[in-house]
Amino acid sequence: MRTLTAGTLGVLLLFPTGSFGHAEPASRGEGQIGLPPAVASVGSLAAAEDLTAEDLAAEDLTAVMQRYCMVCHNDQMRTGNLSLQGFDVANPVARARTAEKVILKLRVGMMPPPGMPRPGGDTLLALVEELEERLDRAAAANPNPGSRSFQRLNVPEFENSIRELLGLEVDASEYLTPDTKSNNFDNIVDVQLMSPTLIDGFLRAASEISRLAVGDPDATPKESRYYVSREVSQTDRI
Repeated sequence: MRTLTAGTLGVLLLFPTGSFGHAEPASRGEGQIGLPPAVASVGSLAAAEDLTAEDLAAEDLTAVMQRYCMVCHNDQMRTGNLSLQGFDVANPVARARTAEKVILKLRVGMMPPPGMPRPGGDTLLALVEELEERLDRAAAANPNPGSRSFQRLNVPEFENSIRELLGLEVDASEYLTPDTKSNNFDNIVDVQLMSPTLIDGFLRAASEISRLAVGDPDATPKESRYYVSREVSQTDRI
């Protein structure tokens, strides 16, 4: 048996002894996937050597993924919780998240893993660049910045906003409930939930701060009562 590796093509071609004129197509039985059309249809040794990565069309790169990736990443095994069954290099936008995962793994050289067959030459680079080009082209044609959850001001941000807008020093903790923290940050939108109690606090703050800012001629004197613990002596100054 004689083995020939097409460097830039990156696909292993096996020719049985005495039959170098034509490549035998790989069996398409269970667990086996045939070679890319550009390779399977090669009729001579010279043609195979002349084939480069630039000659690989999207369907050829899809076949490369089927041959080297779907052994593990299929609907049955779902290695790494990823299935590439039905993935089409010509239309990566249909499964953009999956395409981004493939690009990341291939760019850092993590796939195929050590010990597993992998195409030679720059076939993987051609695959990555093809996916990136198609995704970038689709993103440029239809920009989609996505969406984000509603974010409110936390207590310090509320105090700073009132100071900058109205020139007033207020203690927002008198109106608002303490901020929930995530990883020691109190301005993470995922934990800044609005509740009826918090909404009521913002409304009370707006009512009182607006009167402080513009005044209210009909306002009546306001009194506050301060309580001292019974354990404290009344003869000492508090």
